[in-house]
Amino acid sequence: MVGETSQRDHSEASAAAADHGSIMPLYDATRIRNVITESSIFSIDPRISARINLGWMTRFYDLITYKVEVGNCDVPSIYPANMKLGSWVNHQRRVHKGKKQGKMCVDKMQLLTDIGFIWDLSEAKWQKYFEELKAYKEDFGDCNVRIAGFPKNQELRKWASTQRAVFKGGRKRNMSKCRIHQLESIDFKWK
Repeated sequence: MVGETSQRDHSEASAAAADHGSIMPLYDATRIRNVITESSIFSIDPRISARINLGWMTRFYDLITYKVEVGNCDVPSIYPANMKLGSWVNHQRRVHKGKKQGKMCVDKMQLLTDIGFIWDLSEAKWQKYFEELKAYKEDFGDCNVRIAGFPKNQELRKWASTQRAVFKGGRKRNMSKCRIHQLESIDFKWK
């Protein structure tokens, strides 16, 4: 359970790693607990960490550290503080999508998912804009995003226009039924 990490848990995990000729980095569970509320990271089964190589686990702990410091797992491709981390994060997404040779083991997927790793950045971005549009509608009563007097709405207006263009422009097949339904559920006008 989250927040119930004991010294024994850390000792067992470290002992399991030591048995495999490596030492897993320790982390400040209190700081991580404050950022990651629904995670099994505090009780990683030593058998799982033993099945995952040290290089992967090292980058995973680097990602946890990044999340503690920044608040998310969206490491830029070029991250000067840890050049390998951005490449590693992108690699995890490609392997997960099947765009890289090999398959991602269930243990790795679960560890990443548990800390809030976003597998599909374009979907996450779309959902972010959709949530902004819902908030806009609550404030203004419609989904016709105005920018006059509201320059911060410029990106949202551009996004909404793009949704209309994709839907109208014969590219409707490029917009999932789920997205169409989401937009129509907030009375989004296609004209």
